[in-house]
Amino acid sequence: NKEFIGTDNNYTDFIQQLKTSQKRGPKAGAALLWTWQTCTEFGYFQSTDGLSIFGSPTPLK
Repeated sequence: NKEFIGTDNNYTDFIQQLKTSQKRGPKAGAALLWTWQTCTEFGYFQSTDGLSIFGSPTPLK
């Protein structure tokens, strides 16, 4: 297991990182909690059309 150094910009890698966050130390656990809090308590989380941070040419809706 690697030490946590930040979040990925690839959706699949980001989800995998969240799934293994408890094994990667307290910094990774904090990233998991921040993701949960951003989505549930603050009611927002940036999204794109594609599986990367850059999205795709087709609109989200």
